[in-house]
Amino acid sequence: MLPKPTIPTVFPLSSQMFPVLLKFIDTREKLSVQVHPSDDYALEHEKQYGKTEMWYILNAEKGAGIYYGLKSDITKEEFERHIKENTLTDALNFIEVKKGESYFIPAGTIHAIGKGLLIAEIQQNSNATYRIFDYGRTDNVNWEQTFKEASESCDANRQYDSGYEF
Repeated sequence: MLPKPTIPTVFPLSSQMFPVLLKFIDTREKLSVQVHPSDDYALEHEKQYGKTEMWYILNAEKGAGIYYGLKSDITKEEFERHIKENTLTDALNFIEVKKGESYFIPAGTIHAIGKGLLIAEIQQNSNATYRIFDYGRTDNVNWEQTFKEASESCDANRQYDSGYEF
């Protein structure tokens, strides 16, 4: 008889869902700027775990890139002003990416995927996502509520750190 398979306990596990999700993202347009909350924040406010993710660049058009963290520390007021004035990407760190690179996106990091990319995204299995900025595109999002959650969840002082080791 074969042993019963076990699931590693890397992430907290509920009986309702597998803790890791793999997505393939093919961007023809840039995706919204967003942030994912930590486990602590999400459990308190969303009744689910937060989200940390990792991107592996499968393909990238010339000049394609991602937004990862901030160029420099900003205050909450500056953050709000950038959103209201549609200049948030001016405060974000743009990284031109190449096929074969990987990026670790900890919970609380403001981020976005640019156009012209094919990415494998490995993430905590969570729906906790707060869209911050969507380049003037509108839909049925309650932007006031989303902004409140995003402001509370994001690390407005987190900048890109190329020092993560895998």
